[in-house]
Amino acid sequence: MFSSIYKRSKNDMKRFVLVLFAVSPLAVGYWLSYALQKFNWAGGVPFMISILFLVYWFLIGYFSVRLTKSSRESFLIGNGFAALVLLLNVFQGVILHRFFLNGIGTATQNFYLPMIPLSVKIGFFIPHHAFWGTCILAFILMAVIYYLGYSLKRKNLNRYPAA
Repeated sequence: MFSSIYKRSKNDMKRFVLVLFAVSPLAVGYWLSYALQKFNWAGGVPFMISILFLVYWFLIGYFSVRLTKSSRESFLIGNGFAALVLLLNVFQGVILHRFFLNGIGTATQNFYLPMIPLSVKIGFFIPHHAFWGTCILAFILMAVIYYLGYSLKRKNLNRYPAA
């Protein structure tokens, strides 16, 4: 009886760790917002931070294999918060035509901030698109990179089970 409770709490703790990683772009975004204002960064530095963030997100997907039981669970937990933030961004941009003037509005903008420089470079072919369009592209990039990390680890586990 106690072993099943321990096993269940251990799995719940692993999922909680993945949820913390899923929310981590918010902390990275706030840090980047502060650094952009404090150090007056422009051009290459934010772009390089975007590349580093993609590597970080790839690694989260890569290591999430050990934190969940299935690829669907990993993908939903790992990108669920990003999808919620994307829905809030689209709601604010399309329906309200402005961002909330509170912490929710700031948080939704800062969540995707680490990906914005790269998303703008990739989305150059979309003429005069709004911020929420850039956020959609950022979400797609994050989801694809996360899945690639997960798939690579899953493939390595299937090839080398002891790894």
